[in-house]
Amino acid sequence: CFPNMALNAAFLFEVVLGLAAIYIAFMQNAFDTAAVPVQYIAMAVSSLVVISVIEELRKALFRYLEANSMCHWCLDNDDERDVSSDSEGDYSSSSYGSSSEDESDAVDHKKPLLC
Repeated sequence: CFPNMALNAAFLFEVVLGLAAIYIAFMQNAFDTAAVPVQYIAMAVSSLVVISVIEELRKALFRYLEANSMCHWCLDNDDERDVSSDSEGDYSSSSYGSSSEDESDAVDHKKPLLC
C-alpha cells in the first residue's frame, strides 16, 4: 500500500520536528518561533485530507476506466500524431520498440496513466 516507507517516515519526522519547533518552549527560543493557533493547523490538515481523498478517488476512477477500456480519450494515440517533420528523428510507433519498419509489426505502446 505504501511503496516507499522510508520516504513516508522521513516526511512524518519532518512534520513532527516542525510542530516541535512551533510548540515546544525551548525550541521556540532556539528557532525564534511562536505558537500557531490550533484552528490554522486544523485548516491545513483538513485541506490535506480533502486533497488526498479527491486524488485517491481520481486515481481509482482512472484505474477503473483503464481496466474496462473506457479511457481512450485520455491515452495518447500515436497513430494520430505526425512526427515525420520532427528534425530530431522519427519517434513514431513503428520505429519505437520494434526493429521492423513495417507498421503492421509495430507493438502497441500506450502511455500508462499516472495513477
